[in-house]
Amino acid sequence: MKNKYLILGAAALLMISSCVDLDVDVKSNYTSYPENEIAQEALATDCYFAHRARYVGFYSGYIGLMEMTGGAAVAVSFSGDYYDEGPRMRATLHKTLPQDYCVDWYSDIQGGITKCNKALMSLESGDGEISKTAAQIRAVRAFYHWMLMDAFGDTPILDPLYDDDEAVERAPRKDVTEWIVDELTTVMDKLPVELNNANYGKPTRWMAQALLAKIYLNWNVYTCGDVTKYDENASNPKLNDCIAA
Repeated sequence: MKNKYLILGAAALLMISSCVDLDVDVKSNYTSYPENEIAQEALATDCYFAHRARYVGFYSGYIGLMEMTGGAAVAVSFSGDYYDEGPRMRATLHKTLPQDYCVDWYSDIQGGITKCNKALMSLESGDGEISKTAAQIRAVRAFYHWMLMDAFGDTPILDPLYDDDEAVERAPRKDVTEWIVDELTTVMDKLPVELNNANYGKPTRWMAQALLAKIYLNWNVYTCGDVTKYDENASNPKLNDCIAA
């Protein structure tokens, strides 16, 4: 029993003495996000995954909306005569409702932009230098903005993070288009050129060039303000830029 009390007393003295000197270097925790490549890669992965289901899903994503409203595909029902109140037919007839599969992905892509912004805040450096990882995240963030602008026209430019009670205003389609171009040209030289396993599924310089070419090719539509007043005979001032890209 005495030995038990002696052990407890020694432990108490040790705790007291160990709590006196608190002026020690913190070496077991990071006070800022690590700069090593593995840590940054882990941070960026979720940004790239944000559009995975909503871009390629034919009946429930961006491609489905483009194909069915453009006449490349006509859908009335799914396999097994799955009519489901006609959401696919409405897309073909340009009578889409907010709850239909092919348009209810807006918030998912907007959530992907928010993930990009949070990641970029963690990667900010005081010297203003853009790392390869930050450049890739900014490129995919620009791509997400393009998806929303291309499909819906006016959409917010979500560059900073907004507070929960802060109003998020839609920006004109022209402003969004110009912002996307500025983002891509800013990070272009920081994007990787090599097409290898390490860059598979991530933004490269060629991805940015391809997106710029697509934007320049459709410049008059994206910047006209009102597509019902689009002048199909107007000259495109960005054709040379499109060729260069």
